[in-house]
Amino acid sequence: MSDAGQPDGVAVSIRGLNLGFRTPRGPALALRDVSLDLGRGRALGLVGESGSGKSTLVSAILRLLPGNVERLSGEIRSGGEDLLQLAPERMRQLRGTRFAMIFQDPMTALNPVFRIGTQLVDLQRARHPRLPRALLHERAVAMLRRVGIPEAERRVHGYPHEFSGGMRQRVMIAAALLAEPEVLLADEPTTALDPTVEGQIVRLLSALRAEMGGTMVLISHSLALIGELCDDVAVLYAGVVVETGTVREVLEQPLHPYTRALLACEVGADAPRGVPLRSIPGEVPDIARLPPGCIFADRCALVIEACRAAQPALRPPGEASAAGAATAAAPSGPSPDGPVPGNPTADGLTPDVAGPGAAIPGVAISSAATSAGPASGVLAGDAPPHEAPLPADAVRMGRGDTPRNGTIRRGDAFRANARMAACIRI
Repeated sequence: MSDAGQPDGVAVSIRGLNLGFRTPRGPALALRDVSLDLGRGRALGLVGESGSGKSTLVSAILRLLPGNVERLSGEIRSGGEDLLQLAPERMRQLRGTRFAMIFQDPMTALNPVFRIGTQLVDLQRARHPRLPRALLHERAVAMLRRVGIPEAERRVHGYPHEFSGGMRQRVMIAAALLAEPEVLLADEPTTALDPTVEGQIVRLLSALRAEMGGTMVLISHSLALIGELCDDVAVLYAGVVVETGTVREVLEQPLHPYTRALLACEVGADAPRGVPLRSIPGEVPDIARLPPGCIFADRCALVIEACRAAQPALRPPGEASAAGAATAAAPSGPSPDGPVPGNPTADGLTPDVAGPGAAIPGVAISSAATSAGPASGVLAGDAPPHEAPLPADAVRMGRGDTPRNGTIRRGDAFRANARMAACIRI
């Protein structure tokens, strides 16, 4: 253990996290018994439908929670500290220093009445309280130039409404990197962008992470984006982690029926015209009225009676369980809403993702994310050459946790999250 209660090689360790809100319809449990490790120098992708708890999880890490929180238990450890037990003043010190956030909507994250330069200078005060304002301004201009803002010396004096959506998102990325965080949290940074700008932002994130290193959590609906930028994946459904593993493991050999269904719904460039897009029948359950048993049972094509008895725990594939041993030979049956589109095969995989190495529409897996574990090297991708080098006092993520030679230390022989899924049929 490198820090008290925190495994070696782990930047953030989450154990038994439960988060509930007080609502007019009663308690709503948004996160249930979430346990994850964010490996130092690695990128963890959080995927799942809207309402799965992805944004709530990163908000819990930052302790940016609404006033109607009714239940908050478990541990979130970083730097030897339990973030859930820290005083508000200490948490304010960690935001913008140890942690930085790229919010989903830059127009609401940026203050509309202050110039971009003013905001970028002020946010650096947490990290560099004694640097003169002129130097902080120079750093802001250099970072805007680095993230691809044209005429950065002039645009730094502009207001948020004078930037396009893609430019505002670049400003948010610049703001997060100026904080020199150990952990970067990115909440669907490409959601509101058109496909062309989205591709530019993806290449930018890939290039910046390869150059600056650091640890990242990326929230996305797109498994293609996760496959390009991340090392590890955690699949959430209605506040429950249903599968974890490396990118290659999860995308090439999905274990949980929900992960398989998500992959079957991916749209690739070679998708046939005139064929209806696939979707998962039914809806994410109401977290204020959670059903008994497996949280995905009502939408699962492989559901059996044992699935409705209790929520399965995360476990490695092939590990015997009482429920699994008793039901291994039981026939599967369709859910009340019908089977997952795609005519599932006997093992529950749709033909699109049946078996290892199958082509996944629109998903390109980084060559660095291997099933054998993490590897060293730069991120795969087609990022263009950097427009300009960083200044001599280059802003870096990680502050000593990663090398400065343009490579990402993936933590050799270290694995953040074991290969597991919460399903009695695996």
